[in-house]
Amino acid sequence: MNEEELQKKREEAERKARRGEIDPTHEFTFHIIGQFSGLLRHEIMDYMFNDPAMLDHLDFLFKSDNARKLLFYFQPEETRTSGLELIPRMKPMDMEKSAEQKKMMKKGAKNPMIEKGKEEEKKTTKKILFTTDGYAVPLNGYCMYFLRTSTKRTLGEETFQREIMAGLINATMNENLLWYIERSVSNVFIPLLNTNGMMDKGTDQLLFKVKKELLPCLRSFTSSLRVAELVWKEGVLIKEFPPESYTIKNIDDAFAFLKTDDGQRRFEEYLRSWMKKIQELLLESEQLRLETDDAGPQDELEYWKSRAARLTLLVEQINTMPCKMTLVVLRTAQCKLMKAWREIDVRITRYHVEACDNAKFLGAIEKSSHAIYLEDPANMKTPLMRLLHIVKMIFNVSTFYNTPERVASLLVKITNQVIRSCKRYITNSGRDSIWSQDRDHIEVKLTECIKLNDHYRDAYQKVKNRKVGRELREFSFSEKYIFGRFDAFCVRLKNLLGMFRKISLYTKLFENRMEALLSEDSMDEEFKSFDSSVRILTLKDYDYLDFRNTHFDKDYADFQVRIDILTEKLRTKLENTYDGIWDTPHSFQYLARFERLAQVLPIGGMVDKYQRMINTFRTEMDRIMKFFKKQQLNAPVPRNYPSTAGRIYWVRSLLYHLKHFIDHFEEEENLKQMPEYKKLIRQYNDAGVVLMKFEINVQESWKNPRIRQIEEMIAKPVLKSNVTGDLQVNFDTYLYNFLKENERLCKLDIPLPSINQFLIKKKNWFYEFKDMIDMMLFKYTSSINSVVPDLKKLFGPHLNKVRSALDPGVADINWTTHEWKEFTEACLADIEAFKECSYNEYRIYVDST
Repeated sequence: MNEEELQKKREEAERKARRGEIDPTHEFTFHIIGQFSGLLRHEIMDYMFNDPAMLDHLDFLFKSDNARKLLFYFQPEETRTSGLELIPRMKPMDMEKSAEQKKMMKKGAKNPMIEKGKEEEKKTTKKILFTTDGYAVPLNGYCMYFLRTSTKRTLGEETFQREIMAGLINATMNENLLWYIERSVSNVFIPLLNTNGMMDKGTDQLLFKVKKELLPCLRSFTSSLRVAELVWKEGVLIKEFPPESYTIKNIDDAFAFLKTDDGQRRFEEYLRSWMKKIQELLLESEQLRLETDDAGPQDELEYWKSRAARLTLLVEQINTMPCKMTLVVLRTAQCKLMKAWREIDVRITRYHVEACDNAKFLGAIEKSSHAIYLEDPANMKTPLMRLLHIVKMIFNVSTFYNTPERVASLLVKITNQVIRSCKRYITNSGRDSIWSQDRDHIEVKLTECIKLNDHYRDAYQKVKNRKVGRELREFSFSEKYIFGRFDAFCVRLKNLLGMFRKISLYTKLFENRMEALLSEDSMDEEFKSFDSSVRILTLKDYDYLDFRNTHFDKDYADFQVRIDILTEKLRTKLENTYDGIWDTPHSFQYLARFERLAQVLPIGGMVDKYQRMINTFRTEMDRIMKFFKKQQLNAPVPRNYPSTAGRIYWVRSLLYHLKHFIDHFEEEENLKQMPEYKKLIRQYNDAGVVLMKFEINVQESWKNPRIRQIEEMIAKPVLKSNVTGDLQVNFDTYLYNFLKENERLCKLDIPLPSINQFLIKKKNWFYEFKDMIDMMLFKYTSSINSVVPDLKKLFGPHLNKVRSALDPGVADINWTTHEWKEFTEACLADIEAFKECSYNEYRIYVDST
């Protein structure tokens, strides 16, 4: 881009700023850059106007679907143009001269390279802000990065801040650069990628790769950074060499140097200082290591990696020419210190080989150990088994890492990390407490962590008992030492689980008012006591998952005491309220509720309640049987019931009353297990036999059909004359009761003879026939009575005609005649004609008078 095009871009950016086209995404970026770099907004705008391409890069990040990152460098201007040429490279000769330069600095001389660097720094104090891809320009200032977490969604003006991740890398101080990178990856990117917040950021295949490939790589990368940072901070061990050692090239130069005054003594002083520092380093391998209580297997690996790196650096320093020439001079002079040096050199070699060997073998567990850092407890079973197999292999194959103490310590570290992963899983990486999450969800988490302890022990036992090839050592260690902390942690989890379950239980009991057995007003005091107990326990500020914290144990014990007192109050209130109900038939309505409460609360006294219910039923059976024996000869027949059906219905009601009780007993398994229940069943069976015998006897007395009597009743004429000569319905009362009796018996499902069944089918015939005769006689009687007495002689012929129409009912028509409808219709027609005639005559009579 030439100067003219750059000027046009600059002018266009200024016009956009004046027109207010700097949108919220730009302002958000300027604010972040200002926070990280300390620049003011107008200074940032000046840099943007000087390099308008930065605004284009911003628009590409926020508005394009392809952009994922944007880097801003704020550092001296020369580094942008000089590129990689500004990276200082130290030649081997310069490394040899560094010790001499440091010696000169101690004597007060100025280091020419430092002075040169200060002069260059004065020349390059001007810093600029620019964008870069991170490859072309080296970083020696501030790097402000902006990352998009997803390109699937368009960034809106209100949501773009949630989709952009910003950070800072400070390279102005070399000793902090590794610290910045390692902490950013460990504390920001790994937790973000390992949380459920990434579930909507990509496909299942991509998320699987992130979990199984990217995150393990990032963990290994940060582990290497921590090792490098540790070695960088400790620096080189041998920092000074004798100045003359740079000039000595062979044995002749050594002899020549020994002839100088104090030459040997000065070399011995250097060697003594080296031996002192080396001795301090070697003592770490011979002394007990100070470790944190929650150190994991990655810490063990990093320790041996850093130790191997430090010893390797020490060996490389010993192999440098100045060090070698120093030792050659002292060996030539037959210095007595060389004997001690040779011992130290042997120890260096042994410890160096040990550290490298241990780092190599422990590196084998790094890949398998990623799972216990990243996975949830439900997915750790297989990785733990694989990890224990590798530890067993190291124990049997490694030359140095084969002592029971070291391997047991490694297993403890694995246990520590499993505990930390469980805590991370329970608290969602520290973002939530156990009280801020859904109670059912947190109970599932606690249960999975407890199950993991069992799986871990099972895996250890399987690996321990499995023999592969010729194992030189038995893989057996103190289980209390290895699993003791996990067991203590699980005890804490079980206490928390019990606490949550009790809180959920009592919350539910108060919501449903103790299975609707108590009113809200009566439980108000107990609810306040429960709420106070929960509030006291939940407002503590300590870590509930720290099993070494004894404060929770005391608070949990107090909570248990309060809950026990509360339970006793509720139990007493229930007993006092429903004490008399167990001696009544209504006890079955409440028994199931009390049994459900007894499963979750120590209500007690259920056996006594069962005994009282059995005694109540036994008393009720005695009362029923006394009543039956007293009334069996004169049974109380229900209303509208015939005698036989009424007695059967009565005895069945008594039996049903007893069966209602026994059916409830049959539904209660706890009642059936009572010893008195068998006696109760025998008594019930005896009572049932007596009642059923009574019913059978009644049925047998009714099953005699008495066919002759029935034939006589239905063969009678439908009409008859009384003493005064008036007509009446000749329907036998016994036949009517017989039909009603059969109808009721049939409804009671009692088997009847065929003649009875036939009559039941014909009952509507008889009822309709009788009703029609009743209606006919009613109309006949009303028509005769409506005739005026003065006109009765006049209507004599008409009355005789009507009476003669009814005469067949007195002689020929009986209750089995099929032509009864024609007979009644003819009679009704004559009656209607007579009624009409009498009415007309009555009108004439009234008009004439």
